[in-house]
Amino acid sequence: MNGYALGDFYLSFRRVKAGWRWEITEWVSEDVVANGAHSDEATAYRDALHALSRATMTKKHAPKGDNE
Repeated sequence: MNGYALGDFYLSFRRVKAGWRWEITEWVSEDVVANGAHSDEATAYRDALHALSRATMTKKHAPKGDNE
């Protein structure tokens, strides 16, 4: 699992073996992370980014040396 803080949001993702795509697993505001809950807005971001990642991220985005 990897993650990045992007502005007021935290994005975490994992590599999906089939197709070498990145799957968005979380896209939540820091407030949501601090409170341990998921808001409807965070869920909408996660769903949209998940769809985008499936459409755009391919094997060329895999880290070097990641040969699974």
